[in-house]
Formats: sequence, structure tokens, C-alpha cells
Amino acid sequence: VCRQEGMPDVVYDGTWPANRAKGRLLLVCRHTFTEAREEPGGLAMSAGAAGRAKALAGEWSAKIGEPTAVVATTDDLAGACGATVYRCGRATEPAQVGRVFMSMAASTSNKTAPAADPVRRKKAFLSESVKRHPTTVSELVAHVQAHPATQLAVRARDHAPGYMVSLATKCAGVRKTDLPAPCHFHDKHALPVKPVRATVGNARLDRSWLPCMSPNGYVRVSAVVDVAGSCPFLALEGAALPTCGEAFPLASGFYPTDLSADYHAHRERWAF
Repeated sequence: VCRQEGMPDVVYDGTWPANRAKGRLLLVCRHTFTEAREEPGGLAMSAGAAGRAKALAGEWSAKIGEPTAVVATTDDLAGACGATVYRCGRATEPAQVGRVFMSMAASTSNKTAPAADPVRRKKAFLSESVKRHPTTVSELVAHVQAHPATQLAVRARDHAPGYMVSLATKCAGVRKTDLPAPCHFHDKHALPVKPVRATVGNARLDRSWLPCMSPNGYVRVSAVVDVAGSCPFLALEGAALPTCGEAFPLASGFYPTDLSADYHAHRERWAF
């Protein structure tokens, strides 16, 4: 079957010979793809899809209603079930200022005091200092969690843009989880998709996301957001959604695979 949007399907009958030699190709058809044309009256659906939509309209109105999508911020995610926000560079509370001041004095005294053990006076190698730095996201999260005052910055051109969207429906249980839907730009000029671990893609952060990016290309990280079932996100200071949607067209995170089993029949309308 040869299918092209806006054109009727073409069915080609044929058989696969049992004694066909290896490497001998089988020609099925030749087709020239043309630009898809919209219907004169706008978008349209097949008769079967229209029948399903009408049959499911009552359940949609009663259970799903008019779903809403709002971009989630770190304040929205803080305290949410299944989401953990590790803030970077958090200021010390006023009640702890005196304690921190005296701990700095004690630390300085310990550094300047002569060490009885000669091993302690041994200068550390550069490789030993590098090993103490986080090398994975899990180690980075653990370090930020143990040291909230850590100042973290990343090079914008090394990371792909993305955001999270909080979805709400009329009744609970429509989606498999109430966690925000992650939206990751794998490619520029394409709609965002679900992020996949160990893949970055070709899209990169630029000044449309970070208007106040420093000349050296680095940007401060305000928090590390870890959401169950997704990839960690870095909340960047001064970041905002692009106003021009040509390079980065925005989407709302209505993934049909996120629907629970009882609402699988609404996949087409959910992702429309």
C-alpha cells in the first residue's frame, strides 16, 4: 500500500517468489511524492474518524472537558509529588550567619596549623582534584543537595532547550501521572518531543531563549529539576520562551502515550 497525505491509497498486488535469488531486488512500484494540499474547506477527517469523534464526545466532555496547559516554573515544581528541585547558590539563612562565620574561622585555623602527619602536608595532584568534581548528573545532584550554596553555570551552546508543561483536565486519572509533561527540542524548526536519556539532539540554546546571555556564552543555573520518569532539567537564570515560533515552535505536551488505559480511545483528539 502506498499512502500519501491528501491522495487516495494505492494498493499494489504482488507475490514474493520463494526461490528468489539473494540480492535480487523486487520492484513494487514507482511513486512521485508531491506537496500535500489542504482541502478547500480546511482540515478534514475521514468518515470513520468523524464517527469515532461523535461517539466519544460525551465521555470527553464529562471526563476531560477543556484541558489546559501552563508552563511550569521551579516554584510550581517545588513540593510536587514525583518532582524534586535542587536550588543552586541558595543564600544562607540569617540565623546561620554567625555560625557560618565562626566555622570559616575554625577552618582557616585548621589549614594554617602545622600538621603532625607528613602525609597531610603532601600537595594533591591535579588528577586528584579533578576526581572530586561531579562527572555525572547523579553526582551533580548529590553535590548540589549536599552543598546548596554551590554556584553552577553551563555553556549554553552545549545544551538543548526545553521546558515543562503542567496539564489539567476536568477529572483526575486521565493521564498516567499528574507530573508535568517534558518538552525537549531535539531538532530546530521542529516540534518538541519527549526527552530520551543519553540523547541531546541538534537544537541548541541561543539568545532567543537567553536574551541576557553573557559574552562568554555561560549562563547561571538556578536549580536542577529531577522529575520521575524523565530526564533532569536545568533551570537557567533569565531564560524565557522564544517569542518567534519559526525556529522553535511551541507545543503543549499532549502526548497520546501519556493517557491512561481507560482513555486510549481519545488519543486522536488529545494529540490534535
